[in-house]
Amino acid sequence: IVGIPAERLDAADLRRRMPYMNLNSYRPVRRITDDRFGEANGHEISGGIWYPNGGYVDDPQLAARNLAEAAMRHGADFRWKSPIIGILKDASGARVQGVSLEDGSVVHAGIVVNAAGPHSSAVQKLAFDGSAVIDDSSIDSQPMRVEVAYIPEPPEASIEEPLPVIGDIDVGCYYRSQKGGILLIGSLGPECDELHFLTTPEDMNEALTDQWTNQVCRAALRMPSLRVPNSATGVSGLYDTTPDWTPIYDRTSLGGFYTMKGTSGNQFKNAPVLG
Repeated sequence: IVGIPAERLDAADLRRRMPYMNLNSYRPVRRITDDRFGEANGHEISGGIWYPNGGYVDDPQLAARNLAEAAMRHGADFRWKSPIIGILKDASGARVQGVSLEDGSVVHAGIVVNAAGPHSSAVQKLAFDGSAVIDDSSIDSQPMRVEVAYIPEPPEASIEEPLPVIGDIDVGCYYRSQKGGILLIGSLGPECDELHFLTTPEDMNEALTDQWTNQVCRAALRMPSLRVPNSATGVSGLYDTTPDWTPIYDRTSLGGFYTMKGTSGNQFKNAPVLG
């Protein structure tokens, strides 16, 4: 409908492309503390949808740096490690005039765009603090803590080339390969998992938890030869989420102040369109 190439794969296609995958169905998704965890429901995964043009950015820090370098070549100026402590308003209090930074400096601007990710809710509050207009936003965003597991790929699977990004709703995980024989495992947020919303990004605890264990054990249901390590390796991070997981790109009632929040960890790919 929208011109994106797609191909339906049946169970035989899945077995041929990924012979290390077990196609038993385990829904509903359970936590490992559930006595019925790992119990197949008598059905099999019947197939999937393959998007041959799909992909991912393997090194987000390098990608962000490359974009910054490209922006600087076109005249952009970056203030690294310079937190915003205030949004400047004109005498009427109805329009922005720039931002004030923690180091005491001021950046004057007629337009301010809130693209602060997990900090976007705090920046929104700064914008309307002392303004003459009321924040007309009916939906806010909130930081949410997530974990991604890094474990060795299934033995002899050679997943580095053929494994695409897989969204496995049946066990509540997504997977993708990474160079060096590593498998990344994230969560699709099944109902049995508590969502860890934070009041502020500063409340973030970077230590991996039993969520890591649940994600890895669920992946092992799909890939029985997966070896579950004794120690947890991976990353934890923050999403900027809205109640319906849909980002908000809009102007606000404060003149010159625009918002790009609730990006929920999936909006990097939309940046070329949004720019």
